[in-house]
Amino acid sequence: MAVGVAATGTNISYQWYQGTSGNTANPVYGNTTSITVNPLNSTDYWVKVTGLCGASQNSNTAHVSVCTTPVIDTQPVGTHVFSGQPATLTVAASEATSEPLHYQWFTSVGVAVGSDSPTFTTPPMTQATQYYVHVTAAGCSVDSNLATVDLCTLPPVITTGTTQNVAIGQTVTLSCVISPGTGNTFTWYAGPAGDVAHSVQISSNNSYSQTFTAATSGGTYWATVSRTDDGCLSRHGRLHGECLRADDHDAAGGEHDDQLRPVDDADGRGQYKRPDVSVVCRHERAPPPRRLQARQDSPVTISPTANYELLGEGHGHVRAVGQQQHGGR
Repeated sequence: MAVGVAATGTNISYQWYQGTSGNTANPVYGNTTSITVNPLNSTDYWVKVTGLCGASQNSNTAHVSVCTTPVIDTQPVGTHVFSGQPATLTVAASEATSEPLHYQWFTSVGVAVGSDSPTFTTPPMTQATQYYVHVTAAGCSVDSNLATVDLCTLPPVITTGTTQNVAIGQTVTLSCVISPGTGNTFTWYAGPAGDVAHSVQISSNNSYSQTFTAATSGGTYWATVSRTDDGCLSRHGRLHGECLRADDHDAAGGEHDDQLRPVDDADGRGQYKRPDVSVVCRHERAPPPRRLQARQDSPVTISPTANYELLGEGHGHVRAVGQQQHGGR
């Protein structure tokens, strides 16, 4: 490879050096306007030009690149992301000489994207897109394979579900019905939705439902869903199991509600419902006493399965339970 310089003046002489301009530690060759070099590695050269008049002049540094075709050690790997999220692609490359590597990322249709980096972060994805990277070392270069960034089949949070009403101690089944219905692995948790660190794993299988016994304290249940085809991990919103007591009855036979319900959605019948899957647990309580009016010394027959309050005509009352006959005082 020839390296040369053009200079004007009287009685000009040339002294070439190896290294950056101004470094005179390694003089090479003789008094010529150009030299032919064949370095084993990338090398810098410069020349000092001296004339009859004036001071000597140093040329710029001429860099002679010796490169080999870069090798893609690790190809960028395609991935799946949820719609609206970016993806990160990475390449690992090497080259046998000391030449630095440079990177230019492209879409599959040749649009330049990203910066001079082995890592590229896509914009928020709304459709499947393919990318590759062009790796250069001086005049040597290589292209990577195409990497496809596709969208996940399911959304990040699944909100389908139903509401169920059960009594405490009964079994209840929570369901996370999604489409497609195959290729899914469900991992069920009890605890704050989306917080694996503070939840207890209940099961992990391909069943979209989880059956458990309703406890007095209620609880929050949720599930993650991973797919075999895209590797994405979605989760259900909040599958809420809240055990609520039935309405109490006051002494006058009226009703009042002593249960503190969740503030976001309680109807007027002592139930709790959510747009996602929930379960309402109820305590079974006896109904209020029935009241009968009877004359003094008059017999009355009552049902063995009901509670009664027998009132006399003037002097207090007597409570009667079961198949017995009582007279008022």
